[in-house]
Amino acid sequence: MRALVALGVAVAFGACKNKLPTFEEMQEARRKELGPIIERHKAPSTAKLDALRAIAKDAPAAPPVETREPATTFAISDTRYPEEEGVLVANLEELVAFDGTNTAPVTLRPGLSVAGLQGVLGGNAGDVGNPPASIDAQLGVLEKLRHVALVRVRSYQPPRPAEAGRFEGGRAVGDVLVYEIDARKRVGAFPFEILQGTEATVGRGTVEADLAQSFASSFEFRLRGELAAFAAGKPGPATPGAGAAEDTAAFASKIRLELGTEYLMAGVARVDIVDGDDGRPIVTIQAETPAQLSSRDGSALPGVRALVKKILGTEAEVRITASQPR
Repeated sequence: MRALVALGVAVAFGACKNKLPTFEEMQEARRKELGPIIERHKAPSTAKLDALRAIAKDAPAAPPVETREPATTFAISDTRYPEEEGVLVANLEELVAFDGTNTAPVTLRPGLSVAGLQGVLGGNAGDVGNPPASIDAQLGVLEKLRHVALVRVRSYQPPRPAEAGRFEGGRAVGDVLVYEIDARKRVGAFPFEILQGTEATVGRGTVEADLAQSFASSFEFRLRGELAAFAAGKPGPATPGAGAAEDTAAFASKIRLELGTEYLMAGVARVDIVDGDDGRPIVTIQAETPAQLSSRDGSALPGVRALVKKILGTEAEVRITASQPR
């Protein structure tokens, strides 16, 4: 018994001798380490944050943007890391709140946490996993920002699962306001329309969440592509109408490929899809041997109509015509 007691005392003594620092002690040590960094960055970083806050206060009242407003001073080439090129891309809601929350219908991944940097400048030791050298670098990126692109999602229709493994794609409509940060002046703007692609990967039991995540990824990719196109003065993947045209082309290509497999002798040369007056799409299939796809009266075979419906997910008027000779 005495040996056990002695061992317990020794262990307790050793634990006291090698006592780990408390969370509060770690935070205090981190504040001391961050002290010189904050002192060096506080004035220029605070000025930049104040400008962003003022811009975010002004932007909600701006009327919807219907046509592009070119920005002659705005330039960006690599939209994967726009902050490295002096451009902050953010949801308006994130900068209005300025506390790390984001209530936008479709949220962008923050490339720079302005709320987190504001907290560090205010004396918050910040995330222990974020080393001081990283905070130093982030504050440096903040101070070099020249423009902010504020994303306003004005209308959002989330994707929804449908029958037979299909889904109704999401759609987001809105605009992006571009400001010169230091001047606190709007220098450009453009509208956007983003439609979900024709395919999405989902898991069992998480279909709606996976569809929403798929749309969010597509939204960010297309929006950044539109931002680069805007800077170059060209239409991009989120220019209103571009998404619908891209989807239509994808459906037409898929119909052509599947018809080419199932009706090889028809020689399907081209498929066109347009909107019909009765709400149904009109699908025109040009083939070298149209008789392989149609009945004697010229109407599309039931199998052809079924294939088109399967791909489009809706009834369509299918027209079979002879392809033009080359």
